[in-house]
Amino acid sequence: MEIIVGLSLLLVFSVSAKNSEIVKDIIEEKKNSTPQCDDNLFPYLEQLEQWDVHEADVFEFPYHVGVVTVNKRGFKQLLCQGALITPLWFITAANCILLNLESAGNATWTAVMGTVNFKNPKAVVRKLSYYVYHPQFNKKTGVGIDLAMWMLEKPIDTFVLYPKPVKLYNINNYIKTDCSYSSYVGEDLYGNTAHLSKEIFCELMGVVDDARHCVVMNNTIHDRVKIEVTAYELGAPITCRGTLYGIRNKRGYFTTVIFKKTRKWVYIVVDQTAQHIADNSIQNVFIDDNSKELDYFKLDLNPDDTFLGSLRSSKELKLNFDAIENGSIER
Repeated sequence: MEIIVGLSLLLVFSVSAKNSEIVKDIIEEKKNSTPQCDDNLFPYLEQLEQWDVHEADVFEFPYHVGVVTVNKRGFKQLLCQGALITPLWFITAANCILLNLESAGNATWTAVMGTVNFKNPKAVVRKLSYYVYHPQFNKKTGVGIDLAMWMLEKPIDTFVLYPKPVKLYNINNYIKTDCSYSSYVGEDLYGNTAHLSKEIFCELMGVVDDARHCVVMNNTIHDRVKIEVTAYELGAPITCRGTLYGIRNKRGYFTTVIFKKTRKWVYIVVDQTAQHIADNSIQNVFIDDNSKELDYFKLDLNPDDTFLGSLRSSKELKLNFDAIENGSIER
């Protein structure tokens, strides 16, 4: 009976006539264009018409981040994606950084936000600064909790409609419906509705996560990519009722942000990095002199486990703990 009920919950969406025309135009343009070095990032573009996706609206995913490198000639290449969680930080897959550090060469790393096309000249763009791997991610093997936090060179303006940080999922308010997944396909941002189900038969129904849930995105371009996810999916976020639930990892599954230890890691990084910057002691937490990687274990942990004091007293960053927890920002 559960199997029948589970299968009956599969959602089937059709692409509107307007979006079908857009997809056809993208495919036709792709066929007629001169091949670029980033063509291999989007191997499923020509099959896009077969899947139930919709072109995103700029207000639909205001937290979505595209990690884009720009070379000296101005060529932009999408490496991976993420979700903005404060005006200064976004979360992504740890392998996004690990796999691309050397290959990016001298290109400038940027975060592209507030747009549905990462090449849009009107997009909000910030250069990238410090990054921190999750302490349970193994940099030598690329396995473990595939999460990293990345700091923008300067915070976004909080008095605009987009880009806008997303709240973290609260496991105490269990939500399994009204979920949305967003990812770039080609140059454009697409999204589709999803819901959480039981893990049973997930390989047939959707994409599994590390919380024993099945993210059901039936018959979409996204649930077909489950092993060694291609670059355009890496770090792509899924939200449920406006809160960040998980990030697409290298294996093609979802690494969730719902566990207490992961949330604690987020708070520590934001809070203690703010304190080090305010105290001009940020150099004390670098892995080495030639890296922008911060050492999580060198960040000072508050013994009372609240992680609030220095963050709220920091005049430089003007952030608030609540920016992560409920989306509000104190200026």
